[in-house]
Amino acid sequence: MASQNSDQLSSQSDSDREKLKEKFESSYLTWKGDKKNLAIKPDETYDAIVEAFRKKNFKEELNVNEKNWVKRYQCIRQNGVEVLQHDEKFLVKESNLFKLLYDVHIDKGHAGRDLMFYELKKDFDGISKEVLKSKKKSSG
Repeated sequence: MASQNSDQLSSQSDSDREKLKEKFESSYLTWKGDKKNLAIKPDETYDAIVEAFRKKNFKEELNVNEKNWVKRYQCIRQNGVEVLQHDEKFLVKESNLFKLLYDVHIDKGHAGRDLMFYELKKDFDGISKEVLKSKKKSSG
């Protein structure tokens, strides 16, 4: 019986999380609008930056954007995955943003915007209070 209740809570939690994710993504896209040069990178851009580092390692020619990326960012391997850093803080892919915010929110006991911002700015580049506001609007 306890296992069944746990399964029900888990599926309810998953359902709630998916609803929050949909609301967040909608709010985030509206907020992002026509902003340029966000540190939170669309997946395609993030992957292109990682590819620029691969090209550099294989001594392939880089275009102007790739040269700028290689100067600006660092690419390290973490748990078998290539991840990007800027000034020793991790860059976040858009597709990972909700999970990161949600996990920090839960890990910090349903933390509010300011505590989440404080925790995230330690390790991640480009997470602004504006991004967290778009999360807050989506969860209400």
